[in-house]
Amino acid sequence: MQQGVMVTDGNIDVTINAGSFYDIGTGVRGRVYIPDKWCPTHNYLCLRAEPIDDSFIDENMDNNDLCLMFGPQSDGKVGEKACKTDMSVEESKYGVIVVLNNVSLESRWPAIVTDYRSTVADMVNTYCNFNSNFKHCCPGYGSKRGTNTVNIVSAADVGVGMGYPTQSGDNLSAMTLVRPKADNDLCQLGSSSRRRRSVMSANQPLLYRIRRQTDSFYLAQSVLQEALRERQDDFVNMVGVKVTSITPTRHLGNDNIVLPIWLLVIIIVCCVLIIAVISAVVYLAFPTRNKNPFVYIYD
Repeated sequence: MQQGVMVTDGNIDVTINAGSFYDIGTGVRGRVYIPDKWCPTHNYLCLRAEPIDDSFIDENMDNNDLCLMFGPQSDGKVGEKACKTDMSVEESKYGVIVVLNNVSLESRWPAIVTDYRSTVADMVNTYCNFNSNFKHCCPGYGSKRGTNTVNIVSAADVGVGMGYPTQSGDNLSAMTLVRPKADNDLCQLGSSSRRRRSVMSANQPLLYRIRRQTDSFYLAQSVLQEALRERQDDFVNMVGVKVTSITPTRHLGNDNIVLPIWLLVIIIVCCVLIIAVISAVVYLAFPTRNKNPFVYIYD
């Protein structure tokens, strides 16, 4: 993933003649902006040569990249990242801590992070394709129709929480989150999928015409934990490391219960019906008395 780089010092606007070179040196300083959610997983800064105008184009396309690892410049690295160190309340609610055995944050993690994210995505896809798990992976989409095996997430939907990974002895802890897109292929197989609801007639009841308003959602913490635990031993074959534990993060916020709109509609309708029934029973049991009685006087 390419990120913007702003040069704040130095001058590299020069012409490099064929067969010659230009030494950038150590006087060039730059600021690299990395989105917070990708900061833990970006480990290299790469420079790429782009020919312009009538510049000589080398047919060898394998020699125009130079990548240096983030880290202390005293160790010959490009510089240290300043990632946020505290997980957000949202991350703490949906993340799980995956502990990788004998993995170094500086040397081993950069080499396996791509395989790690792909493996987590594969495990989630396998778990969620079971009909019994579909409603937990795709809440609000009804039940799965058919037996097709499709993906709910890709490696790009797997993230690492702010402040992670962390090193503790020989172990590395990666707080992992999965955020499927709302229109992912698997959830669209649901009996109440967004794609199916979008073609319903406007005359349908409101309850059937409610649609999702977000582009993505977090996979529930319990679902992610179970999906990874079921295939915990497969990390060795797929990533080359042993996972010693998979535990939920401690939720930093309040566990407020937020009811979906469709459920609120049902509750309101039921309350109205109950009030109407009670009123009818009271009316039948205690008929209205005459409030203006006549008084007769006999001689």
